[in-house]
Amino acid sequence: DEVLSLFIELGADDDQLEFPIVYTSAVNGTSSYDSDPAKQEHTMVPLFDTIVKTIPAPIDNSDEPLQFQVAMLDYNDYVGRIGIGRVFRGTISVGDQVSVLKLYGSKKNFRVTKIFGFFGLKRVEVQTAKAGDLIAVSGMDDIYVGETVAAADTPEALPILRIDPPTLQMMFMQNDSP
Repeated sequence: DEVLSLFIELGADDDQLEFPIVYTSAVNGTSSYDSDPAKQEHTMVPLFDTIVKTIPAPIDNSDEPLQFQVAMLDYNDYVGRIGIGRVFRGTISVGDQVSVLKLYGSKKNFRVTKIFGFFGLKRVEVQTAKAGDLIAVSGMDDIYVGETVAAADTPEALPILRIDPPTLQMMFMQNDSP
């Protein structure tokens, strides 16, 4: 009921208000379609089945020109700055000459030196990645969150990913209590 109220408060339409419900407990490793906790089984099959049934499969557009958007940054002493994000279109391989489309319209070319894929929480070095893959790319010394890495011959930027500024407020004053 609280989730439904939140959706309504956020202005969800009728299609968004119709969603499947799966009751799970990650702590116990149980799930079911029934709200009664006693009827939950020690499996996550209902959750996985619901995901497969309701979320559409990604479109394979790996034959189109590259578009990779950086969503996070990392740094390594050996390879330098690492851009982490998703390949939206095309393929990227180690040694490719690509372009970084900067936030303010400029373009900078670089050669991909390493690509890391993710296997669970581990980062694994890979030679190539295609559309839909979450990867980490090194070789660029000057890249920021929201920028697009694109094919050098067809540089087409994705909409800029903006991060909201922090909302922390602090007040410093002397303590005048007894």
